[in-house]
Amino acid sequence: MSFNYNETQLSIIDSVQNIMKNFDDDYWLECDQKSIFPHKFYDEIADGGWLGICMPKEFGGSALGITEASIFMQKVSETGGGMAAASSIHINIFGPHPIVVHGNNEQKNKWLPSLINGKEKTCFGVTEPDSGLDTGKLKTFAKKINNGYLINGQKIWTSTAQIADKILLLARTTPIEECKKNTDGLSLFYTKLDRKKIEVKETGVRPGEKLHEVLVSQEESLRTISRGDYFAIKSILPEVSKPVSPESFEFDELSSEHFLMTSKEVQRFLDKNLSGDLTGH
Repeated sequence: MSFNYNETQLSIIDSVQNIMKNFDDDYWLECDQKSIFPHKFYDEIADGGWLGICMPKEFGGSALGITEASIFMQKVSETGGGMAAASSIHINIFGPHPIVVHGNNEQKNKWLPSLINGKEKTCFGVTEPDSGLDTGKLKTFAKKINNGYLINGQKIWTSTAQIADKILLLARTTPIEECKKNTDGLSLFYTKLDRKKIEVKETGVRPGEKLHEVLVSQEESLRTISRGDYFAIKSILPEVSKPVSPESFEFDELSSEHFLMTSKEVQRFLDKNLSGDLTGH
């Protein structure tokens, strides 16, 4: 597998280097010491259109793809900002992809432009204190009511939750005891991070949240599905191959067979571990 950059990718690298010259070590040290979000850096990334690097053009993105976005993120993390810089923009670049893949036209038109232009920030609520990496055991529950869903539960390690306007939320909609597999019965929602209903607290490195009677409308559900785990995984692995964590390592120094999955390998994994009717019927 070749890791030679093409002309577009070289242009991305050059642009990143020019952007990062405006943010020296003192800037990142101040953000770190004062525990503040790098708003100035985030705004410059948004103003340059980089938050939409892998988003569709019709919603304001540039549709360059996940590979180009990964190169962009990796080069950002190589600078003095390191993972602090990368983590501040990572979720808005990659996190909304389930909306791109599985949202209807109304949802895409309503949600994506404000994420791409930086007017809104989002976070991705998946991990829970008692489930860790075993997502199938999550307990946050979305109870169906007449006008939508009522959600209660807890999440941890949710990057940018402290400043996010919205949250992409994975919750259980079918009790686990009624499911064939513990990976069944999950649904994805995208809704306002209402701090009257969602309590966000620092839990060491990343924030954690408690959700108290969070009302989510039917329109804020990414399909009324019971296979949210499948959609969450498949929709954030959309191309032929990609790195597991793009800003965590350098492409040209790694063995591709250790860190890359082809789309066929992803599909085989999903079919083996998450097989079943995706509509929940």
